[in-house]
Amino acid sequence: MEDEYVDVTPWLAQKWSAISSHTSQLEGERSLPALLARLDQARRDRILSTEYFTRTGAPLCFPRSCKRAAGLRARHDCSPLSNG
Repeated sequence: MEDEYVDVTPWLAQKWSAISSHTSQLEGERSLPALLARLDQARRDRILSTEYFTRTGAPLCFPRSCKRAAGLRARHDCSPLSNG
């Protein structure tokens, strides 16, 4: 198994909007959305800006048209799903 991480900083606003749209979760004491809502934005952004994964199977390959995936393609020996 191999650990991976992806910088999702370009999608922070969209990610936080999706998380915070679950208002019942924001009202709790111990739910992750409630804990994140109590943090200042800089700390919350630092936590949400990276997503972590554990690879358990074959490498995931991305189409060449996905410019943001170029770094992932470069780190793995795989053929793109399409040349698009």
